[in-house]
Amino acid sequence: MLRSRNTIRFLALAGVLLAFATTAAAIGNELIPLDDWSYKAIERMEALGLCLLPDDRPFSRTEMSDIVTEISKKAFDRRLSARDKYNLGRLEKEFTEFSSRRDPQYRYDPPTFYVQDSPLVLEGDVDIGASFERAFLGDDEVFLKSSPQFRIHIGERVTMDARYRFVFGPEHGDRARDNKPSRREKSFKGLTSLYERGYTIVGFDKLHVFFGRAEIDWGPGHIGNLITPGQNLTVDQLGFRIRLKRFRLNFFHGQLSPVSSRYFAGHRLEFRIANTVVGVSETTVYHDKDVDPLYMFPLVSFYANQFNERGNDDNVLWAVDAKTTLRSVATLYASLLIDDAQFEREDGAPDKLALDVGGRVAISNPVEMTFRGNYRFVDIFTYTHKDSSNNYVGGEGLPDEGDALLGGEPGPDGDAWRLEAEYYPRPNMVAGVFVFRERRGEGEDFRPHITGDDPDPDFPSGTAQHTHGFGATVRYEFDRNRTVGAAWSYARFYNIGHVGGLGDSDNAFKVFVNWEFL
Repeated sequence: MLRSRNTIRFLALAGVLLAFATTAAAIGNELIPLDDWSYKAIERMEALGLCLLPDDRPFSRTEMSDIVTEISKKAFDRRLSARDKYNLGRLEKEFTEFSSRRDPQYRYDPPTFYVQDSPLVLEGDVDIGASFERAFLGDDEVFLKSSPQFRIHIGERVTMDARYRFVFGPEHGDRARDNKPSRREKSFKGLTSLYERGYTIVGFDKLHVFFGRAEIDWGPGHIGNLITPGQNLTVDQLGFRIRLKRFRLNFFHGQLSPVSSRYFAGHRLEFRIANTVVGVSETTVYHDKDVDPLYMFPLVSFYANQFNERGNDDNVLWAVDAKTTLRSVATLYASLLIDDAQFEREDGAPDKLALDVGGRVAISNPVEMTFRGNYRFVDIFTYTHKDSSNNYVGGEGLPDEGDALLGGEPGPDGDAWRLEAEYYPRPNMVAGVFVFRERRGEGEDFRPHITGDDPDPDFPSGTAQHTHGFGATVRYEFDRNRTVGAAWSYARFYNIGHVGGLGDSDNAFKVFVNWEFL
């Protein structure tokens, strides 16, 4: 009897979801991938004072439509530059025009194939990319790439989305069969594949719920963030986002490794005050136990309850961030991560903190340009824990074996800054220059602090590895999200591998084309 009741409840819930799904006029509510062209376009619009973006990404298609609608309204009586008109035009064509909302074939980036049998829609994108490139201290290499993507929509409310990535290229160095950048990647005779994302999302006006593999990006930095992985890792997860006037609440509970039962969970509350967005977030990595109900409820403090009820085996991190727009020309932001900070401490253990500050400036006269700058500091022992298997790392928690850092680079005991400028000689052409510096101390190996260690060593500790460099980029954007471009950079390396006096210098370059089939 109980089983039949549960079956009835499940079927009733499914019926309600499908009923909502089939009443919508628009098609699709997928999560927009973090590498999509639209994010940089709306970030420049934000610096121009035409919107104020939330800092919990990825956005759903419905959220992106709302953002573009806000930009269009505020830009109505503004004299936009040629580049900004071009960006606004393709944003509207992709997200807000009447025809494109009801038929993906009319979007700026339409699908390669499309089949509709209302309320069901099947669409797929097939692209191909080619590049000739060389990494620092590497060899000249040629790659062929493709990222096929497939979606099934049930009206606007329900979407199933999946994307793979295939790379064909030489197998040596970081691409050797047993030495991939990620343990998820496998190869056969030069062909490497990666299951990047795959999830189901059910969306309403103020709520969406999703289940599967997707990105998480919390925080305003433009080179990744301090507490969630951003573009370098997708997480298998169950999550939701609630939008209530000036407030946004995010939650996820994910699995990092089914082999060693490592889990990753987090929640974030964000609110808007005038032209400022403030976010408070909390995440945890734990392992060697089943799914913990404590981390399945987003309205309680992970740290307080873990401290009171679970002991100190789980690695809980806090973060607070803020972003503001100034005079319709700039966006400034800052993030602070707190791994461990106490005002009373008896064992001499260190505070473990990370800081990220930066901004974007957009100008239209006398020339069209965008400037970006960022500085990041991560203290020694940050992202570590007394249980070394709880390092803040994906997969099995072994960065030396290809598991990605969940927080932002450069990782513990390091800092980095980057300045860049973009110029638009034509509306669909971008030319840029950049300069950067990075330092990594000997504590970058995720060592935990042990009682008796120096709690406050010099930063960066030991023999620090330094990298200084600069470079230039150019990119030409054809219609329908097709691009060609090139990048070149030069860097000098000091104390390579933390060996004093060991240095080198080298050039890196990349020439590429990305083409989508129609």
